[in-house]
Amino acid sequence: MALLCAMLAFFPSLTATAADSEGVSPVLWGGIAGGIALALLTGAALLLNMRLRARRERDLFASSLDTLPVARQIVAPDGSVIFASTTYRRMFPDKDMPVKALLEAQMAGEPTEVDRLAQLEAQAAAGIAGHTEITIRTPNGNIEWRDVSASPLQLLPGYVVWGVEDITPRRQVESIIRREQERFADLVEHAPIGFYSVDEEGRFLFVNATLAAWLELSRSDV
Repeated sequence: MALLCAMLAFFPSLTATAADSEGVSPVLWGGIAGGIALALLTGAALLLNMRLRARRERDLFASSLDTLPVARQIVAPDGSVIFASTTYRRMFPDKDMPVKALLEAQMAGEPTEVDRLAQLEAQAAAGIAGHTEITIRTPNGNIEWRDVSASPLQLLPGYVVWGVEDITPRRQVESIIRREQERFADLVEHAPIGFYSVDEEGRFLFVNATLAAWLELSRSDV
């Protein structure tokens, strides 16, 4: 719009110059003015088309992120937040604060987790995607696990797409399985019967404590 106004203001002065100039055909001046106007209009149309295309691509990308179950946030090089998905807004009420700062305030694990998060941010800034797992303390005091990812945004150099997923249920299941495995191993080790396994050449691979005691052997003797 500003460019069009400038063109309209330019034409009267150009016409007046044409009228005052001696020996120059008004038709020639009209052609020059028309050429300039066409070039300006073409440039304005191309610029507007590029901006609209970039906006459509950005909106499409943001819409695709919004459909994912993982919380997503896009952070600009200056640290400002330009997008937060619906899942993110449900997980973090403060959608305008960079997610790295929010997670650092919630961390409940070892100091190395803070270092891993900083390294993740540095890698993303250098164009390398990655992820790490950290522990946080919720407002009610519970310890939960988060899988945190950071990826460079190819469409906008310097911008980083952060992802946060609650993996507490998975960690809880893994903990239960690990405890059950430990209980089973202890049961086999101290069962009232002897257990052993051998390879194809008859060499012992495993002897439980019960059988070793019956044979009056130590584990190193087997």
